[in-house]
Formats: sequence, structure tokens, C-alpha cells
Amino acid sequence: MLAIDQWECISCGTCVEQTDKVFYLPNDEKATPIAQDGPMDLIQDAIDECPVTCISWLPPEEAADRGLATGAEYAE
Repeated sequence: MLAIDQWECISCGTCVEQTDKVFYLPNDEKATPIAQDGPMDLIQDAIDECPVTCISWLPPEEAADRGLATGAEYAE
């Protein structure tokens, strides 16, 4: 599961610049995934280019246990 540690996120927007189909950055808030699939090369670029390395792939139960943003509220 694609997850973002919002405690670490600095709202730089690098992930959204890579693919706004997968990441969302509300005004004055932290980034969150809005999809769990998409262009994998761009998702990986977002993970690699995040200056605080707060984006990662984790098992769903670990993301839930750690309270990380997974975009579940955006799921259809």
C-alpha cells in the first residue's frame, strides 16, 4: 500500500509534481495518496525525489498501525 508519513511531510509538492493522479496536496496541508495505482515510474520518481523520504510502499496493516495516510478516504 502506498503511504505517506504526514508527520514527516513538509508539503513541498514534489510528489504531486510527479503525478497528480496519485498524490494530492490540499492548501496548507500535508500530501496524501488519492490512488493506490497509477504510472509506477512516476510513483517511484515521487518516492525517490521526496526530500524527507516520507513516501513508501508498506503492507496495509503496517500503514494502518502506524497511522499513515493511504488515501483510504478517497477510495471509491
